[in-house]
Amino acid sequence: MKKLERRLSVALLSLGLSLAASGAARAAGFTPCIDAASKPALAGSLCAVERVAADPSGLAGAPKAGLQLFVRKFPATGQARGQVWLIAGGPGESGASFYGLLPVLRKAFAGFDLLVPDHRGTGFSTRLCPDEESAASPGGTALAGAEWASCFQRLNEQPAYARQFSQTNAAHDLKRLIGSVPRQGQTWVYGVSYGTQLVLRTLALGTEHIDGVVLDSLVPLQDDASADLSRRSLTTDAAGRKLLAWCDGYDYCHAQLGEPAEALYRRVLARFDGDPALQAAVPGKNLKRFFGASLDVPDAATRIPYLLKALEGGKTEGIEDMKRELEREGAVLGAFPQSPPSIALVSIISGSENNLQPGRQRDAVRQEEQGCCFRVRCRDC
Repeated sequence: MKKLERRLSVALLSLGLSLAASGAARAAGFTPCIDAASKPALAGSLCAVERVAADPSGLAGAPKAGLQLFVRKFPATGQARGQVWLIAGGPGESGASFYGLLPVLRKAFAGFDLLVPDHRGTGFSTRLCPDEESAASPGGTALAGAEWASCFQRLNEQPAYARQFSQTNAAHDLKRLIGSVPRQGQTWVYGVSYGTQLVLRTLALGTEHIDGVVLDSLVPLQDDASADLSRRSLTTDAAGRKLLAWCDGYDYCHAQLGEPAEALYRRVLARFDGDPALQAAVPGKNLKRFFGASLDVPDAATRIPYLLKALEGGKTEGIEDMKRELEREGAVLGAFPQSPPSIALVSIISGSENNLQPGRQRDAVRQEEQGCCFRVRCRDC
């Protein structure tokens, strides 16, 4: 199955490149996707490739060129009431993060065509490192082995090229895509996480013909010094402590623990550091990161206080249950060839546009986060 998916991915990319090179992508419109039969979630989907300027904002200082944007359309059943553009998060996520959620999205936007673009640098759109992030490369669209070094070496040696993959240029892309599709009924735009930031940047460009916007998991303002990405572990820790406080205020949960949840957690952490058996049961041997990642999955997050009680008694079975829950959630979001996020794009946008402390060193980060109960997985933590 994996080889079939890779062949389908390469074929789809090849089709997109040929359409873009011929200038026929826009005229061709949406056509049945080559991979529509590869997974039930993609059945009936239509695909299109749009050729756009590599630096529409003119801020990158790079030679004029072009790149391609991939869009997948899931037509409404019957006469469409309009269209909804689904803008993925990340940065670095492709539109594939929505594919596994289609039943929910179709119910939420009943009667609307769903249009799902891949941001520049992600999915089947032009990638920052085309060779290393090719579906035919050893790691598929994810970087693997020596691809890390060659990809980032290219970006460091060609800064003007790297700057083409800015959030502002992605906003110009979205504006053009929305304007290129004929209006039939209402046009709505739905953005999640980083996608909310991208949608707002697009609106700031003066986009027309949008009837409504839905912002899900709104990101903070870029100049918010208390919540920018350089402090994401502190933000995660604050959310985790709210969960522990919820347990303290919920009679059943508090009765199961018999004491404040944070006091129990501190004791578990103290034991964890000197207990090889507990460490071996936790992914990465890092309980703070494991619980930090669990906060993104409500069913897993609400089990944390009860799991702490079990861990205090040396029982680790609940860790395996939580791992399976997180894997199930991850499988829904990452089940497609273009699902792996573009770490190169994450590094560029997160480091240059959403980080108010780019010069911080690792030791400073560790010292600031030493008292955290919950952390995120990142290279600096």
